[in-house]
Amino acid sequence: MCACETRTKGGRFAPGHDVRMVSYALEYLRGERELTDEQMAYVRESGKLERARTRLAEEERRRRKQSARKAERQAKAQTKDEK
Repeated sequence: MCACETRTKGGRFAPGHDVRMVSYALEYLRGERELTDEQMAYVRESGKLERARTRLAEEERRRRKQSARKAERQAKAQTKDEK
């Protein structure tokens, strides 16, 4: 039975209700949340912890790319202003 008290067909969660665990895993990796032993076991066994690591790495790559573009635009603007 899911935490929402919906009966499941042998799984821990009703369909779609395990999405919160991916968010919890992301928060755990960012240092924003502690997981219980049961939650940690679940996110590891289900692959959600690895999925969260991948998502976090993608977010970091995007942030770096945006930062580099911003710095490039600022450098261009500064060069333009100096002329």
